[in-house]
Amino acid sequence: MKKLPSRWHEKYLGIPWAGVPHYPDTLSCGELCRVALKEQAGIDTPIIQVPDAMVLKDCLKALKPELYGFEPVEGEPQNLDVAWLGRRLMIDHVGLGVETPNGIMILHCQQGSDVHLDTLAQIRALGYSKVLWYRHREASCLK
Repeated sequence: MKKLPSRWHEKYLGIPWAGVPHYPDTLSCGELCRVALKEQAGIDTPIIQVPDAMVLKDCLKALKPELYGFEPVEGEPQNLDVAWLGRRLMIDHVGLGVETPNGIMILHCQQGSDVHLDTLAQIRALGYSKVLWYRHREASCLK
């Protein structure tokens, strides 16, 4: 079982959002998840097929868990689980679970902002009423 460093998420904090990300200088929400899964757990997921994350309809088409090897979480979310976030009927944002002494938080990179860590209450205050947790099929060995 691979053990993550206790503060694995901190290296991503403050990286600005860009519709066309160029890591390590900029990230989008999906690219944050893809990069962190690769760097922290060695899990390769396909590049998200969105030429520009500013185009909402392209994001909505691309944000499908099954396209990237994700399955619904049974039980409590853990580090590197992906939160698929939605407003009303649309899932239009993703972030990563971060286990903290105060419970699970979500590391995410929201349009017009940068990578930051929020509680579930803060996520809901941003308008995301739907939070669906998924785990990559190769991530079952993480702790």
